[in-house]
Amino acid sequence: MLFIVLSLLGILFQNVSGNTSSCNKDDLRTCRADALEQMSGSSSGDSSHQEKQCRDLRENFDCMLWQTSMCLKREEQDSNSDVIWKTWRYLGGFCEKYINWWANPCFQRDDIKRCESRLPSKSNSLDGQSCRMFVNFRDCVTSIASNSCSNSDRSLLGSYFTEKGKQKAWRCPKDSDMTSLPAASAQQTDRRYPDMYGDSGDSSCLVNARTELRDCQDRFQNAQSEAMRRDDSDMRNHQLCCGLVAYKECLEGAKEKCGPSDTGRIDNIYKTAESQVKVDCTETAESCKGNGASSIIPTNAAAIYFLLYLGYFFSVKTL
Repeated sequence: MLFIVLSLLGILFQNVSGNTSSCNKDDLRTCRADALEQMSGSSSGDSSHQEKQCRDLRENFDCMLWQTSMCLKREEQDSNSDVIWKTWRYLGGFCEKYINWWANPCFQRDDIKRCESRLPSKSNSLDGQSCRMFVNFRDCVTSIASNSCSNSDRSLLGSYFTEKGKQKAWRCPKDSDMTSLPAASAQQTDRRYPDMYGDSGDSSCLVNARTELRDCQDRFQNAQSEAMRRDDSDMRNHQLCCGLVAYKECLEGAKEKCGPSDTGRIDNIYKTAESQVKVDCTETAESCKGNGASSIIPTNAAAIYFLLYLGYFFSVKTL
């Protein structure tokens, strides 16, 4: 069930020209502290409790993005990178089963897609030109979302902008500060941080499968969008269980690609997937190995690969 939230980001980013009247470092500290507390707390409870936890976390995430990009000096922005990355990954791992941008009609609009054409080609660069292009893209999307999308849709802007721009979502400042950014020749990048496919810049684990996994993510998003329209909870749970069976098999291949030194990391990935699935699969797992698995596992293979990299996110330090 989708929940409706008020989005701080959707409102605040409308005035990216430099109005900092709402800047408050105390607010930023509060948002940081609340986000860390929410992520460290138990994710148990019924779905309504978990949805509220995700709603509150999204609000704190949007607060951190806006306060960091619009209110902090450039040398101060990097100090918030760790908690912003951690929150984004948590939202992706534990909250997108309730609501997500990539299966949301608002973000599939033709005018939103045209905004995406404004994104810089150097996806990891933080130079002045790349930031100006990203801010232009952000303003374009925000304007459309403010006029044509719901509050629930706009609650996803923070995750969407971070997916599309990585660190640019909080390290590209307001327009009036753009002149302080380095020139393109400086080649400043956010290479220390991984993208959604597990490439941390200095890790070779599964790097050979990166292109394949990009395709898996696309297929996963399409499958997830279709699953959200299903009313049969039993079938949905059965598919999740069969996906877990396929995931165990996927882990064996991952161990071979990553090498013996990464065995412990793979174990952590599995624990992350278990938390994500949250389904009692005792009765249905066996049926996935028989005639029921052949029709279900291929559909969920993309989801399993995506979970693999999602777990990789949580299990490896990025600094």
